[in-house]
Amino acid sequence: MAIRLTKYLIAFIFLSAFFRIFSPASVFAADPQFMSSWSANSFAPYWYQGKILPSSGSRVNMSFELIGQDKTNLGKVLDLSNRLVKWYVNNQYYTQGEGLKSISFTINKWTASDSLNVRVSSEVENPSDGSVSFVDNYITIPIVKPEIVIFNKNFSNIVSANSTVDLSSAPFFFNTDSLYNIVPTWTVGSQKSGGIANDPFSLSINFGKNINSGVINVGLTAQNSTNPIESAQNSISFTIQ
Repeated sequence: MAIRLTKYLIAFIFLSAFFRIFSPASVFAADPQFMSSWSANSFAPYWYQGKILPSSGSRVNMSFELIGQDKTNLGKVLDLSNRLVKWYVNNQYYTQGEGLKSISFTINKWTASDSLNVRVSSEVENPSDGSVSFVDNYITIPIVKPEIVIFNKNFSNIVSANSTVDLSSAPFFFNTDSLYNIVPTWTVGSQKSGGIANDPFSLSINFGKNINSGVINVGLTAQNSTNPIESAQNSISFTIQ
């Protein structure tokens, strides 16, 4: 009988420990979880499905929600209207306010860095005793330079005399909301060349039948007409056989 009771006692202790670890009660006292998001207003082509990254002068919008993890608020969005929220950018105090779940700022003095580190610190109430404390969340935002990407529709960089090469391009992360504010300039060798009519970001090059073999470099510069110091360059080389 004693042996049987001992086995039952061991089983009871094991099951009790198991349920404490794996049941929802194990997260009742956990800190709330942050759901954070950010966006930048820099330019990207309509077909681009990646994250639009900020460059110098871009405006960044950030927001968050706190999701409860305690027994009372498990899975619920917490009401922070009467809770103090503090924001820090690169370890420097930025702003604060009750219920301040979103902010917006322009990247200017931080452009010497390649990223921004943002910390948001929010007051929360402990439902077990009513005490108030802060929980923190950290977000890293890359800072990039504008880019211009060249696409070779012919797929090969080796061409023959009397052939035609079709190029297209796309600008990324310029501090503008319109493609019309970005002005492309093509060069073929040392000569400037205009893009295709009504499509200056594309270029069609005909290599004449009398062209010598060798390497020809095609360059492209994109300039933000609303910000003269914002530009990007790229190039592609072709071997004439």
